[in-house]
Amino acid sequence: MGELIARILAIRRRARAALDGEAAPFRAGTMTADFSCCEVRVAGRRAALTPKELALLKILVEAKGKVLSRELILERVWDYDGASALVDTRTVDQHVARLRRKLGAEGRRVATVSKSGYKFLAEIVTKRQ
Repeated sequence: MGELIARILAIRRRARAALDGEAAPFRAGTMTADFSCCEVRVAGRRAALTPKELALLKILVEAKGKVLSRELILERVWDYDGASALVDTRTVDQHVARLRRKLGAEGRRVATVSKSGYKFLAEIVTKRQ
């Protein structure tokens, strides 16, 4: 019985730690994204994102700077399996454009990688002349 209780307590500890890590808001520059409560703020002001825009931002942030192809984004955000002709890669481009517009100055963090897709830049390096 003691071992069973110890195992249950260990599982609860791990689950609580996982939830605590998921609940932590993501910060980059003046943008704060709390995906657990579906809220994004830029410079303290709430950005009114649609569920698809929020899902798009979330997968880009979770990729941690890796490039995501338009096809992969279609699969993850729209559950697109390639069999439907109703959704194409331009859908992703248009949603990215709207997301950037709604994020204002922080929209530049959603970077286009030519002929590959998109990635999220947690750190933006400015070129000095």
